[in-house]
Amino acid sequence: MATKQTIKTPNVKGHFVYLIKPYTNPKTGKETYKITIALPKNDPFWASFKELVKAEQEENFGKKANVQHCVMNGDDDGAGNAKHPGCYYMTCNTKYKPRVISPEGIVLSSEEDVYSGAIYKCLVHTYSISFDSTKRVCCGLSAVMKVDDGEKVGGAGEVDPFTVFGVEKVGGFEDDADIEEAPPIKQDRNEDFIEDDIPF
Repeated sequence: MATKQTIKTPNVKGHFVYLIKPYTNPKTGKETYKITIALPKNDPFWASFKELVKAEQEENFGKKANVQHCVMNGDDDGAGNAKHPGCYYMTCNTKYKPRVISPEGIVLSSEEDVYSGAIYKCLVHTYSISFDSTKRVCCGLSAVMKVDDGEKVGGAGEVDPFTVFGVEKVGGFEDDADIEEAPPIKQDRNEDFIEDDIPF
């Protein structure tokens, strides 16, 4: 079996980060560790990653096969929504818990340190699946480095509703510890694989 080719991403903000605890698909119960990344369309990473996708497709399905790919157009998700304007984006996933390290070589194991909105560098590869006549080239996640902190996204505790809506707090929560953080916003497409032809 041929050794998988890998490629490192540049520094990139992580979205829908499930690297400490796995995401569980509510339909199948399948657990995966994953991170979604978005980079400008002219970033050199995409040209290099495209070559990996093409090689994966040719090896497993042939050049002319009708194949779904993991890269999405951030200007149009197919429903007229611009999720990541000016970017391509994709979800990188693995069924094995990845080690997340800091630039100093410290292994990070807390969701306080590893979260959506922080800046990461990922080592990724491609892999193929085929079922029910569907052929897909997906992005696998091999290793992760958290490069820097960033503004957290996806949690309810980041915004004070009393300030936002200009109302006085009169009761309910005694303190911030009583506020339960909302789960990260879910993607509105297939949770394990993003289905679309490669847009570049």
